[in-house]
Amino acid sequence: MTRILFFFILSSFAIQATAQWTTGTDIPEGIRAGNAISHIQNGKAYMYLFGGRNDQDIISLKSYRYNLSDSVWETMADLPTETLGSSGARIGDNIYIVGGGVPGAATKKVHKYSISNDSWSQVADFPRLYGDGDAVTYQDSLIYVIGSYNTERTYVYNINTDKWREGTAVPSPGFALSYGALSVYGDKLIYVGGSNGTFSTTYWNTTWVGEIDQNDRSQINWTQGAPYPGGTRTFFELQPWGNGLILIGGTTDNTFDTFTDENYFYDPIADSWTELTPKPTAWNTGNAASVFIDGTWKLICTGGFAIEYLLNTEIYTKENLSTSNADETDLCHLEHMQTIGGKNPMISLCTNENGVIGLTIWDAQGRLLKEKNQIAKDAGRHLISLNNLNLATGIYFCNITQNGISATKKIQIMK
Repeated sequence: MTRILFFFILSSFAIQATAQWTTGTDIPEGIRAGNAISHIQNGKAYMYLFGGRNDQDIISLKSYRYNLSDSVWETMADLPTETLGSSGARIGDNIYIVGGGVPGAATKKVHKYSISNDSWSQVADFPRLYGDGDAVTYQDSLIYVIGSYNTERTYVYNINTDKWREGTAVPSPGFALSYGALSVYGDKLIYVGGSNGTFSTTYWNTTWVGEIDQNDRSQINWTQGAPYPGGTRTFFELQPWGNGLILIGGTTDNTFDTFTDENYFYDPIADSWTELTPKPTAWNTGNAASVFIDGTWKLICTGGFAIEYLLNTEIYTKENLSTSNADETDLCHLEHMQTIGGKNPMISLCTNENGVIGLTIWDAQGRLLKEKNQIAKDAGRHLISLNNLNLATGIYFCNITQNGISATKKIQIMK
């Protein structure tokens, strides 16, 4: 977006996960290296795409929106200026586009797009000229920006104060950190790959995991995770995907002459990579965003480059199909877990095995909210209250795991 992915199961006695690639409507023009951001509105999933370089080799100020439900592209309000090499992140109904510009003329400007009004405004400048790093949203008010063509520094923006401050940099060995990808899982920032600058022959397969200090969220404890096992090094996408992250496409040598169809899942808890079904069309500098809707993860991939500009829209979907061999008359099985919503939310489950039972909860946007490593460990029936988790009114997805078996159910909580 997989362990394999969001609702994974590695046992013949469980609901087993399947995934598939499908084709959507072609993008109106070839675009590479744009900013792709997903959003759910009125029960429909969208991907916004801003700027990039188009198939006339022009730096674009176009804004597009792909309606996943109807497979339709729409043209939205143009960016205030042509933008390549910027980074984007969404908080609520606003999308922030940081830096970028045209080659040789990077900018500090940060533009804010209002989804509800289809309009642009400007917020506080980035602290320095910026391009070719990456950005990610954290919690409900912060945007982390890591790397650039000229630095490996980290900066944090608070939308409530409209201020930037410097954070702990990724301890990479170069003087710059560019063209890798950044994402977030829980309280961890994940940065994969990257290079020492534009077309540099120094590039990495490293996975940096940064634990955010909750007392001072500019402080990040970086450690090295399992190296990326594929050939991709730069110009790829890294997106949230269930209980981990999904990495798609890219280049193997930090040039536009190579392109890959690689599709991998990273599990931050196990610190492991799993190869997934390859993308039908290899690419680099593609545009991709994941979205979690109706209990299903989808990865929307569009445009990009491979010898020539691509117009394809390809969608990777992670679904659950019931292929259980469990006896349907045997109700004492995780597969028959039930959720009880309302003002006193609970999970009712039964297991015929001993073993630690873990609980993970996501919101309807696919954000990891809670993780309990042990809610029970003995065979038998269990009624688990969720009141102590302080979940607000809304729809959530609860995932229970035990001994490699997993089950997921939706719950609606009222306060």
